Amino acid sequence: MNQDAPARQPLPDDVQPRPDQLATGGTPDSDTGSAPVHSFTPRFHHSTPSIPDHELLRCIGGGSYGEVWLARNVLGDYRAVKVIYRDRFEHDRPYDREFEGIQKFEPISRLHESQVDILHVGRNEQAGYFYYVMELADDATENPKSEIRNPKETPSTSDKKPSSNETLRASEFGIPSTFGIRNSDLYIPHTLKLDLYRRGRLSADECIRIGLALTTALEHLHGHGLVHRDVKPSNIIFVGGVPKLADIGLVASMDATMSFVGTSGFLPPEGPGTPQADIYSLGKVLYEMSMGRDRQEFPKLPANLAEFDDPPCLLELNAVILKACHRDPRQRYQSSQAMAADLAVLQSGKSVRRQRSMKRRLVLGTKVLLLALTALGLVVIGGYLLRGSRHSLASQHKRVENPEVASLCKLGRFHYCTISEEGYAKAMECFNKALEIDPNSVEAYASIADHCNLASPSRSLTPKEAEAKLRWARDKLLAIDSRLAEGHAVQGCISHVYDWNPYAAEKECRLALELNPELLKAHVWYGRYLLVSGKFD
Repeated sequence: MNQDAPARQPLPDDVQPRPDQLATGGTPDSDTGSAPVHSFTPRFHHSTPSIPDHELLRCIGGGSYGEVWLARNVLGDYRAVKVIYRDRFEHDRPYDREFEGIQKFEPISRLHESQVDILHVGRNEQAGYFYYVMELADDATENPKSEIRNPKETPSTSDKKPSSNETLRASEFGIPSTFGIRNSDLYIPHTLKLDLYRRGRLSADECIRIGLALTTALEHLHGHGLVHRDVKPSNIIFVGGVPKLADIGLVASMDATMSFVGTSGFLPPEGPGTPQADIYSLGKVLYEMSMGRDRQEFPKLPANLAEFDDPPCLLELNAVILKACHRDPRQRYQSSQAMAADLAVLQSGKSVRRQRSMKRRLVLGTKVLLLALTALGLVVIGGYLLRGSRHSLASQHKRVENPEVASLCKLGRFHYCTISEEGYAKAMECFNKALEIDPNSVEAYASIADHCNLASPSRSLTPKEAEAKLRWARDKLLAIDSRLAEGHAVQGCISHVYDWNPYAAEKECRLALELNPELLKAHVWYGRYLLVSGKFD
């Protein structure tokens, strides 16, 4: 056992295993660290189930609702068969709901390498049970003896060396695994919990690789509208050396998870039944894997962490774990894909903590820049308000506005400078009244264009509405005079913000300034274009 982690003490022998902790991944008492056993006595008084094309060799697990059997099909392949009995349920509905859950999971189970394959689902109404056939976990039997206890499995005398599928070797995940069964009487499934029982903890590199496999498995599950609800080490098995999510009996639809199920310590504060809850549970699994401590001790780090062979990498991994296990679901990873992305960063040798620090600095810098631009904009708008209508000039001559219209436009600009929903509404009332008095008011159309830039987006003016009103104001201005500076300034704004045509935006703003060098809105919109385009020379 790894000397970095505390030893795990077994529980008394009379503690019973759950139904599929042996067949699809666990060991008896695997949530508390007790040693595995080789056999299990069925707790129900049922005759041996009849499964088409399969010979049931022995019962290897049992729980409240059924049993798991080690089986061999007609081709000689070993499988796990889970049998669920109707008489273990008080009503038909929960029994049928279990069956419906398996039916939903079966077609997608074989689409991802890190989910247990469901190979067949059947139902025997007369005998009162349904069943499903699964791929079997790798054999994790230690120190196999040379003698053969099961006469049906006696090898040929011509065999001089063990077959390749009986060789104990390491998978690409670095976890020793036997891709086959040496002896069905001695078979022990290879689970993550068993690895932790034997080794104490796994290396950071192993944790990252397994974590990546499981996050993608959860992403696949969540993408099909399902949640696991009980992610823990005993429900993670190795098949062909590949880690897989097991105990699929608890998989359910996101909108149908009314019952409170799961395992203490792996459940989030808000309970199971959501993608964020599965992410929380996986974070606790990574904690036990990497730190060699019980999940109830989270977030405490080992006192001798500095003596581990990979402290820097473990601290980086701990940053991922802390985010995955945040008490507030809103502060966790919002998807398994996001968690996988951070694990991929660690796998590439980069620092998640450094990237997060840089991101925080970037966000802070962006906020400071926006505040500075907002302050600058308010100063410019204030100057525009003070200078009033004397800069609303036509192309080569001054245009005299109706005094009442000029007053309404000035009042409207005052209202929208309050930057409030009420102010925006009052501003538009003023501009509309001005247009009722003078339908050809350059000041009113130009002010409406300013208003659209400042007020959108808001409850009173959506981006689409703002764009439509800007184009309308531009058309009105250019209809009054095709050489009107205000019209070309508005067109420059439209080209830059909505048409994504920087060449046209620069051309229109420059033309507006040639027509009226004192037009403040042309300077403002041209300045925005230069700022966004990075043209500071």
